[in-house]
Amino acid sequence: MSAFWAQRNSRERFLIIAAVMAAVIAILVMLFPAGSGASKLLPAAQARQKYQTALKQKTAMSSEMDKLKPEIDKLVYKDTPEQLIPAVIKSLQGHAKTAGIHLREIKPNRARRLAGITKVPLTLRFSSRFDQSIPFLYNVEDPNGKLVVEKFNITMSDPKAKTVDVEVQISMFTEAMPTLKAGDDGV
Repeated sequence: MSAFWAQRNSRERFLIIAAVMAAVIAILVMLFPAGSGASKLLPAAQARQKYQTALKQKTAMSSEMDKLKPEIDKLVYKDTPEQLIPAVIKSLQGHAKTAGIHLREIKPNRARRLAGITKVPLTLRFSSRFDQSIPFLYNVEDPNGKLVVEKFNITMSDPKAKTVDVEVQISMFTEAMPTLKAGDDGV
């Protein structure tokens, strides 16, 4: 063996050692495999117990959803977002006129599907006196109007005139799905 080793140059010795180490590692991996994602199946009793627990949880959630369905129907529109936005904009302009403010910008945002309903957000921007802004927000948040003020940002624009710049994100919810246009992926 030493004669064989002596006939080899340093590069060949290195390659022989690397091949022996690779073979040893391969044998160890074959004999002692690591835990894989495809682990053993559960025993039938345990699987049946987990299934029964999940079934009870699903049944409880379904019954709770059935109880909440009438309340959700009161707070949700039936129209598609495309039909709903013009009507809501008209309603918002009416609230603004009542409060004595002018809406500078009304920007519809992308509708999103959430748990069986579609959330349709709008962003509003306007400038007014603070004492006019708050009644407008209260009128928009009225439960009969089915609108939700999610967040708002009020910044002082002119301290002498006591005007504020207001940015409000309003959302409404509808049962209808948004209609997809050509090339739209709906995400």
